[in-house]
Amino acid sequence: MTIEIVRKKKYLEPTERSQIKAKIGPFYRTIEIYFSEGKKLELSAEEAGKFKECLARGKFCSFSEKSQSDEVSHYRNFYFHFHFDKRKVEIVLQEGLEYPTISQPAPYETTFELPLADIPVVSALINKFLESRKIFYENEKAIAKKLRRFFENQKMQEKIFIKKLAVEYNVEPSDVAEIAEKVKNENFFF
Repeated sequence: MTIEIVRKKKYLEPTERSQIKAKIGPFYRTIEIYFSEGKKLELSAEEAGKFKECLARGKFCSFSEKSQSDEVSHYRNFYFHFHFDKRKVEIVLQEGLEYPTISQPAPYETTFELPLADIPVVSALINKFLESRKIFYENEKAIAKKLRRFFENQKMQEKIFIKKLAVEYNVEPSDVAEIAEKVKNENFFF
C-alpha cells in the first residue's frame, strides 16, 4: 500500500484522509509530527530516521539523543512499547537536563498512543521529509552560488544605473547612491 504525501509550503499531508500531518523545520533540521489527539512530536532529522526504523520493527525499541552545551547536557530518550492486542504502539519520550551536579531534576515525559493503522502514514511523512531534506542539501551550494551571482549582477546593475543618473542630473554618483539608500529603506518621501 502506497501512501502519497503532498507538500504545501512547509507542511506535509497525506492525500488520503488522515489526522496526522507534519511540518518541516527551518533548513530541514527538524520535523514536527502532529497526531490526531492534538499532540505534537518534534524530531531532529536523525531522530526521525531512528523513529521510523523503530516503527518498522514492530517490537520494543528505544533510542537516545544527547546534546551538550557548556553548562548542561540535554537528553531525549524514546521508548516504544507495541501492544498488538490493543492494536497500537505506545511511544514514551523522556526529556531532561543533566547538570554536572549529583541532584538531577525529574525528566519531562510525554506519552503518545499511535494506532498501528497510522504507522504507514507516519512512515510516509518521515520518508517524504528525509527525501526532501536530501534534495535540499544536495542542491544548497548550487542554489547559493546562483543567488550570489544574481545579487552581484544586481549590485553591478545598480552601480551602472546610479552612474547614469549622476550624469543625467549632473551630480556626483555618491549623492545618487545616498538617495538610492533612502529610497531602499523607504525613508524618502516624494
